[in-house]
Amino acid sequence: PSAPVAVLQVHGDQDVVIKYGGGHFASNPGDYPSAADTVAQWAKLNACTGTRMDTGQMLDLDDNQTGAETKVERFSNCPTVAVELWTMRGSGHFPGLGATWGEQILKFLLANPKK
Repeated sequence: PSAPVAVLQVHGDQDVVIKYGGGHFASNPGDYPSAADTVAQWAKLNACTGTRMDTGQMLDLDDNQTGAETKVERFSNCPTVAVELWTMRGSGHFPGLGATWGEQILKFLLANPKK
């Protein structure tokens, strides 16, 4: 991108369609990166100089899971925008997105407007 852009990757660690740890597309030649590698690349593009850190925040986004299943990690030392990875523990490709899903996404978007 020509300017930094806030990035939020939300990914279920049990996704068998787009695997959390990366994989290979059966119908399209080529590998795809892991969730962690994807946000690390965005952090680099956004000139973040820190590492991905656990914020200690857990969110309850998937109604198919009991309790707060989503771990929030954020890159430190990002000069202008946020780069975050939200790992939905135990969630697959189609999680049961509950009412808090929209609230949390909106909260991220409002905190990170396009500049």
